[in-house]
Amino acid sequence: MDLDNNKHQENVRFLDVVHDLDLRQLWNVSNLLSLSRVVLIFPVCFYLIRDESNDKYIALILMIVAASTDFLDGYLARRFNQVTNLGKVLDPLADKICLLAVSLCLALPNREVRIPYWLLIVAGARDLIIVVLGYWIYREKNIIMVSNIWGKWTSTILAILTILVTLQVNQLPWYLIIFDVEYFIWIVLLMLVFSSLSYLLKLLDVVSDTNS
Repeated sequence: MDLDNNKHQENVRFLDVVHDLDLRQLWNVSNLLSLSRVVLIFPVCFYLIRDESNDKYIALILMIVAASTDFLDGYLARRFNQVTNLGKVLDPLADKICLLAVSLCLALPNREVRIPYWLLIVAGARDLIIVVLGYWIYREKNIIMVSNIWGKWTSTILAILTILVTLQVNQLPWYLIIFDVEYFIWIVLLMLVFSSLSYLLKLLDVVSDTNS
């Protein structure tokens, strides 16, 4: 009986969160742009996996279009006063889904230049922890944890890595060595660590403020 009551309470809390986010806000232009970013990932993955003569360039163009929606949705949300709780959740979630899907395609073993699996595990675990903790904070404290500057820079660096791997950039001259995939991977790892620590500090700050 206690287990049933606990499950019921969890379901009620989850439904309360969904109600607070108000899915009707999905039809805002800015939120639709965030959703379109997820839709675009399907043709991007198709061309990355097929990997024929010009597929990487088609995939790259689609990736740039998707990235442009990331800047545009935030601008439109502020310009037309459409900043919503749903948008605060949907925008970073769309980014994480897109980056993870593209990274998985670029980690396939048949690629000459690819993202290592261990980096995918680190990035995926980090994102999963952030999503779970973000949900807990919203459910318990009614606070939406938005991305900070470290999180945004990390997403940008990850996006650059996907572009470099898509174009199979390696064996560059010494003055461009930082953009060689083999070296750039370690920059991504460093940014993942910094952004994780910054999110943890922000989380502790939120918890301490709400408890004081």
